[in-house]
Amino acid sequence: MGVKLYKAGDHPTGWLGFRVTRAFGGRYHQKYFSTRNAETQNASDPLFREQERRAKALDHQWELESREYQYRLFVTQDHKTTKPYRGVGAHGITLTFFINRRGNWRAAFRVNHQKRQNDGSFDAYRVTFDTQPYSEAWRKAVTLWAEENDIRPPDAQRLLESPPAPSQFKDLRRHMNEHDGFDIPVSALSSVFREQREQLENKRLLQTAEHQGKLSPPPKITSVDTELVIDMERWFTEETDHRNAPSFR
Repeated sequence: MGVKLYKAGDHPTGWLGFRVTRAFGGRYHQKYFSTRNAETQNASDPLFREQERRAKALDHQWELESREYQYRLFVTQDHKTTKPYRGVGAHGITLTFFINRRGNWRAAFRVNHQKRQNDGSFDAYRVTFDTQPYSEAWRKAVTLWAEENDIRPPDAQRLLESPPAPSQFKDLRRHMNEHDGFDIPVSALSSVFREQREQLENKRLLQTAEHQGKLSPPPKITSVDTELVIDMERWFTEETDHRNAPSFR
């Protein structure tokens, strides 16, 4: 890739000049700049110098376009090796479960560190929900991701405003248990949904306060987000009951 000079005898057809090649965006780009009409095939000839300048200028342009293409892929798509239910729509930031130093499973956002370890893999930051709400953990993860990868502010803001739903951790846990051979307990999801549970409780308290002293009963909470949390609480109960059920094997 880049600029290649063909001197006399280099090309099977006898062609003389500069060839520019680069592959990006799923396409192979190439262009030829002939120097056949130059009096001498070196930089002492004005035509030779001009064709060399044009070839290098195009190579630089294609390099910039290639970098922009790779950047757009990085900030808008999961990496091709991202496993199911882990992706958030960008390279270098994913969902994960891991075992902490106390031997407990924890959910987290995983942000790749640019420094490679001895085995060639990337080190990573893990942003958990143990001491902060889901939304704050996402903000910290996106901030780390942007700083690590020199992400442009508009792209960082776009990802910040598009967090993965907490239910994606539920799907990831189920997939890892059923397909990857793990045994991640349902309790590992507790901190993931804590913020939603608190929002639900605050909404209930607010509606109760607004209807105190009125003859009509407080209205039922039927918003989409609340229904999701109610389903989540029901699912927690069912999962816990299932895990605690006696085995008859």
